[in-house]
Amino acid sequence: ADAAAAPPKAVPLAMSASLWKAQLCVSLLGFGRRHRWVRWAYVLVPFASMATVVVTVVACLRWWRSGPHFVPGLVFPAISELGVAAPEKQLYQVGFGLGGELMSAGILLFELLVAPQLMHSSAASERPQQAKEQALLDNLLFWGHASAAGVSLQGVFTLEHTISSQCFVHWGGAMLFMGGAMQHAKASGELYEIISARIAAPGYASVPCVAAARRLLADGAVALAVRLRHFILNYASMVLFGITLLAQFVLAMLGVGPEQPEQPEQPAVDPRKEPPIDLSTMNMMGFMQWGIILQFVVYFCTYAADLRAAVSPEAAP
Repeated sequence: ADAAAAPPKAVPLAMSASLWKAQLCVSLLGFGRRHRWVRWAYVLVPFASMATVVVTVVACLRWWRSGPHFVPGLVFPAISELGVAAPEKQLYQVGFGLGGELMSAGILLFELLVAPQLMHSSAASERPQQAKEQALLDNLLFWGHASAAGVSLQGVFTLEHTISSQCFVHWGGAMLFMGGAMQHAKASGELYEIISARIAAPGYASVPCVAAARRLLADGAVALAVRLRHFILNYASMVLFGITLLAQFVLAMLGVGPEQPEQPEQPAVDPRKEPPIDLSTMNMMGFMQWGIILQFVVYFCTYAADLRAAVSPEAAP
């Protein structure tokens, strides 16, 4: 009688969270596979994040060119400079804040829709391999959200021309974005490489648990996205650096420099004043910064292919 009257055991919080996440995953997958517009909504989240950031930068650049901080001949200003003065400052804050939130939403959709199909591809006897893959997935998700937080942080707390606490928050957000994106990309590349090698092994041809991962990675768009992410992580920065050096070499050989407005003859320069701006160097540095940031924005956008394949009706078991 006492045993019958005993209260039921409480479900551990971690288990409860896992069950909730599993139920949410099943619901999102089922809803997406039944309704085409829902599938497109999932896929458009990474694209919306990239479009928001790109449109924000282009619009702020146009306003910056008509504002008081415009420097004639400077084609690629530092992106942070585009959010210093009004009215582009407000657009910079809203655009990058929203772009970071959308990027984080894309990572969350990846966790709920794509990751379960990848992580169910190992046999029950491979506990060490499962633990390694889970650690990579955890790093992928953590640094993805951290990078997205950096985008929003540096956007909301814009740069100022005088050193202040806001400047340090802005620089910290920018470093968080870049560092988080690099760590995320490394974990993502290694995870996909390990899973691709395993499901291609002859011994796994008839294992039922790898069917979802095999269908996902066999999708043409996903295969292209994986190759593009590999290129961005391993070669894109080198290509950008090479383009920058080549442009400097060509301009030096041709004797071409940025056009400067004609100035009347000036007296001798006061050594106490700031040295003149080297626009060529600033343009090259700005080009490198724009390219490096753009490559990681594109990197996160490529997960749209994984989301599309994960919620496709053909992927249903």
